[in-house]
Amino acid sequence: MEMEHEADAHYYMLTTVKFLCLHCESLLNARREHRGYLIWAQENLLISKLWTLLRSDRSQLAELVIPLIMHCITLPSGEEMFWKVVNTQFISQKWEERFSAVERTTVLLQLANALPVNTNKVIQTSLSCCITHLIASIDDPNIAVAQQALLSIQHMPSASLKLMCLCLESQFDSSIVDRALIITRIQQLTSIVPNVEILTWEFFIQRFEGLAIESQLLAKNGESNFVHDLTHSDPLSELYQRKLTRARQIIENSCNARSIVRTLQNNSMCHQLSTAIFRPSSCMLFKISYNILKIKVNLRIIELK
Repeated sequence: MEMEHEADAHYYMLTTVKFLCLHCESLLNARREHRGYLIWAQENLLISKLWTLLRSDRSQLAELVIPLIMHCITLPSGEEMFWKVVNTQFISQKWEERFSAVERTTVLLQLANALPVNTNKVIQTSLSCCITHLIASIDDPNIAVAQQALLSIQHMPSASLKLMCLCLESQFDSSIVDRALIITRIQQLTSIVPNVEILTWEFFIQRFEGLAIESQLLAKNGESNFVHDLTHSDPLSELYQRKLTRARQIIENSCNARSIVRTLQNNSMCHQLSTAIFRPSSCMLFKISYNILKIKVNLRIIELK
């Protein structure tokens, strides 16, 4: 596809790939019969190539690419490659690469179908990686990247914002290490779009009890002290056992769960792991307002011509 630059050619090629992968289930068959080849294709042909085709000026291609990316994430090596591709571009020292990463993430979130995301935990946690990067990019040292991220989030459709919250909450539940970072990103999102209900009491109410049980389990040092939930349920009841089992599973799986913090701790930019809440400076607001005004003036000049 690198040899062909016409959007129409890309469109028909992607339509064929989508038909083969999603309708003929060629990748699913390869997982069973040619697993090694599928992993090679994931690493060299699929996710890395599809990611570069997410462009705001070619949304017709993105509508074909996004279902393919989500399908690839659920296959062997797909989740790992998606995290690698996204992280590599967002931590690049070249601001142009980070700018493109912001654009691609925005297109992905705006055009993503909620159904496959809502029903697949792997897709949710994978998308949480690029969502946290997108929100963190409002503090990017380059003003063009920061402005692009800020405007993209402010103009995000409400359905996309809900999808972002769902993915962040999913990562919060699956990785104990990422919880402080996730809460910070949700708070930042709230400050960027104050008119949209992002952080609600339901988020905390649903998790208070789980956090309390997890805390008691982690505090136990081989002692047989009893674990209480907040409602003091009967320890022999099915409800209590379900809560206890879930808390234990989260603790056990957290060590192996894919973590944003662990991924970035040895190779990231300072703002990407920061837990500081976003507060735009007056200088930054002035630059953003000035650039927006300049764009409007240029558009007006073009219209007059």
